[in-house]
Amino acid sequence: MTKHSVFQGRFIFYFLSAFALILICYRFINGLGAVTNLTDQYPWGLWVSIDILAGIALASGGFVIAGAIHFFGGHKFDQLYRVSLLTALLGYILFLIGLIVDLGRPWNILHVILSGNKIAPLYEISWCVMFYTFVLILEFLPILFEKRKMV
Repeated sequence: MTKHSVFQGRFIFYFLSAFALILICYRFINGLGAVTNLTDQYPWGLWVSIDILAGIALASGGFVIAGAIHFFGGHKFDQLYRVSLLTALLGYILFLIGLIVDLGRPWNILHVILSGNKIAPLYEISWCVMFYTFVLILEFLPILFEKRKMV
């Protein structure tokens, strides 16, 4: 791989990241309808199924592979275990970012933690995602510590 192609790849990544941040700011200022053109005929649920559930699908694949390796494979598949944990963690981070953008008021996520509606499905989903992400971070910390020679 040449130095020019690495620079070109980084430029494309930074350009797309900056464009995404501009769109997120535009969404927070003007609302979800201005960005997605959603109406009563095309409701928020369609947007969520495309936007957020892609992260959950990615994370569930990582969870299943990591669990199978942990219970059945042992240390023989250690590299695959690490990659599957990273995939699951990135999937849940993608979900959380999508949820915060879709909520429109990200500071309201604190209502789930402090005083949630215990019969609402989003309450249960929010707690599950928070716990899963916390567990994945705890599972991934030894890998980071080992990489930094802290273990």
